[in-house]
Amino acid sequence: MRRVLREGRFGRLRGVQSRFAFRTPEPGGYRLRPDLGGGIFHDVASYWLQALQETVGLSSSGGTGTAWCAEPHGVDHAFEAVLPLPDGATATLACSFAAQHTAEHLFHLDEARVRVRGVLPPAAGAVALNVAIRTTTGHTEITRTEPVSYYPRQLERFAELLSVRAGHRGAEPAATHDRIRIMEHIHRTARREIRAAALDEEHT
Repeated sequence: MRRVLREGRFGRLRGVQSRFAFRTPEPGGYRLRPDLGGGIFHDVASYWLQALQETVGLSSSGGTGTAWCAEPHGVDHAFEAVLPLPDGATATLACSFAAQHTAEHLFHLDEARVRVRGVLPPAAGAVALNVAIRTTTGHTEITRTEPVSYYPRQLERFAELLSVRAGHRGAEPAATHDRIRIMEHIHRTARREIRAAALDEEHT
């Protein structure tokens, strides 16, 4: 995605839409406990913000959000967020606990839409991603990435960050702090709505 944006052949980036749905957790699990950082936004936001940071960058603006909770002191079962991006673009996030797993980004450019699906594959084996580019003239171009083993790569990345040989121990924590600052601002200032835990399709 960085290459597509850098080449500029589809014009400027206008916005990024991200959708995540994680399977509804079992009662009593950490995802449903406020004291353990539960809620769909805390579960999803780090993936959303890192994807933006790695492709288009993050601005200093904090963003806004709306949370749907099952009770006044319950965790959010659905969440929508809006975040201004550099150069005037806007990123939106819609996430929820739902029956079906979803994880995708849709990049809107002047002359194309670029969709990346399955960015968080809950699978143990190596999985490739399809990057689908559909231009305003109706042409579709699909690029398939090299298969990546998602969980082993997480472990490798963690080991890299603990290793002096990684060479970027100063930059990575700074990037992480930026994501945490934005995430916590959105979560802390979000408007909260009370509704039943059963979610409508509009948030899945």
